[in-house]
Amino acid sequence: MVIELANDLVSKGEEVSLLLYSAVDTSLNQYSLDPRVELLFVSKQAKGRYYKYIALPFWVHKNRKQLLEFEVVHCHLTYGLIFGYFLAKIRKNLPPNKRINLIATCHLVGVSVPIATRALNKYLSKNFDYFVLVSIDSYWRESISSFEKNNFRVIPNGISKSPWEGIAKRVEKSQNFVIGTISRLAKERNPKVFIEIFEEVDFLTDGKTTFILGGAGPEWESIIELVNKSRIKEKLVMPGLVLDPRHVFSSLDCYVGLNVEDITGVATLEAIFSGVPAVSLQLSPDYLSGASDWIFSDQSPQKVAGKIASILVTTQLLDSINAKQIEYASNRFEIAQMRDAYLILYHAHPGVAF
Repeated sequence: MVIELANDLVSKGEEVSLLLYSAVDTSLNQYSLDPRVELLFVSKQAKGRYYKYIALPFWVHKNRKQLLEFEVVHCHLTYGLIFGYFLAKIRKNLPPNKRINLIATCHLVGVSVPIATRALNKYLSKNFDYFVLVSIDSYWRESISSFEKNNFRVIPNGISKSPWEGIAKRVEKSQNFVIGTISRLAKERNPKVFIEIFEEVDFLTDGKTTFILGGAGPEWESIIELVNKSRIKEKLVMPGLVLDPRHVFSSLDCYVGLNVEDITGVATLEAIFSGVPAVSLQLSPDYLSGASDWIFSDQSPQKVAGKIASILVTTQLLDSINAKQIEYASNRFEIAQMRDAYLILYHAHPGVAF
């Protein structure tokens, strides 16, 4: 999301600097960053997890003059949240007409994270001019209603549609449908549920399906152990870290995503724009799915599997579902909608730091 937004802003003539803790493997997301985006680093090399937080207030104070030259500072994830908190303390000493616009985006909505992490986001949100949620659920609705400061906004992630168009080209078939997903294999994303869904789909389709689970993370070994005990051991491909999702999407007949109410993730949007229909596991326990939903979703892995099995009938049905999803996503989740929503918060400032 950060790269999509940064690239789109510089393409529209904005000046954007991306501040990272340290340099990362350029074969990861950094390779897709527009070269016009200036890269800055807090540290020349990665150090211990706790060290980077301990050193953060000293770095912010030391570099406060440079940071305060930006008109907008947009913070992401827990490290960015803490960074923004210390910058907000320095900002208090500036006259109102010279204060930078301080924004944070919370990406944790609907994800199973420690209570302390969620509480920290809620507590520190008051330090920002705007605290943006990428989706909304009952926890954050209650938080918003209890806050005196009216600084919460909901801005769903958006992506560029054009790079993904025409990737998936389905052919008519009666078996060996391919179902897949791409996920970070971490506990908070509960990736083991995909194995449960895949097993149920395999049972409901009498074994006429194969599966792809792309991604890497700390849960890799435990998932391999689970797969080795499952009925789909010989039918599941796990390619590991996926640098180019197009290779996965081009093989799929259906994508399994994650929804928080009616908002889905970036990978699901990429799959849909590639031509792959999506069915999602619903992460919000209070959400009631309906016939008018643009993506079918349910909290039950069995019901998700049942929906997938029911649409693996003809290419025409899959294409029809995907066409409706593309139309909806184009009107709500393209990069232009996200960019324009953030520009309202930025007040179209010419200098932007993330």
